[in-house]
Amino acid sequence: MEKTVALIHTTRIVIEPIHKLFKQIIPEVKSFNLLDEGILEILSKTGSVNSQINKRVCDLAVLAEEAGADLIMLTCSSISSCADIACNMVSIPILKIDEAMAKKAVDLGQVIGVIATSSTTLKPTTLLINKVAKEKNRDILIKTYLYEKAFKALLAGKSDEHDNMIFKAIDEVSKEVDVLVLAQASLDRLLQKINEKAIKINVLSSPKMAIYNIKKILEIQ
Repeated sequence: MEKTVALIHTTRIVIEPIHKLFKQIIPEVKSFNLLDEGILEILSKTGSVNSQINKRVCDLAVLAEEAGADLIMLTCSSISSCADIACNMVSIPILKIDEAMAKKAVDLGQVIGVIATSSTTLKPTTLLINKVAKEKNRDILIKTYLYEKAFKALLAGKSDEHDNMIFKAIDEVSKEVDVLVLAQASLDRLLQKINEKAIKINVLSSPKMAIYNIKKILEIQ
């Protein structure tokens, strides 16, 4: 029987890249998108998830299950914590896009760098990594790096400017940490070029790892 995954987004930037990864990794799985850009508008004012955002995500999760989803993934790290509440509203699994990445980061190094281009992503990502480290009984140190100008460049259609800022940042940050986490799905498209630059540390990005986790959960061969 065909499996269906609902993807809950807060920005349209990640829809096409994640769709392509689904086609590459689990083409037999059907997926559909639920987009609420208003969530990021609220986050830009509040700085963190509040009851209003939790309600919006819970409502989307219920809609996803009603539409026939077998599994839901939140594709925005800024709202990962909403999964802990929304899971009580549905009978299907809800995944955080960055959870598999966080587990891998804790396994790979003690000093973990987190790069983000949106301030609303840093705190949720660091909280998740710390939570995973506690569960694994690991002592870690997290260093955070924020490049908001890069995100503004990307939204303005200046992708080359965005990319050059991030490449420069990674070159500098890689000297200070054991493993580096790209905190947003919008950074995933840079991973291949980063690997080509022969960075001496592991650089992790969430989308591909999350989709392989979905493949495992849905027991797809």
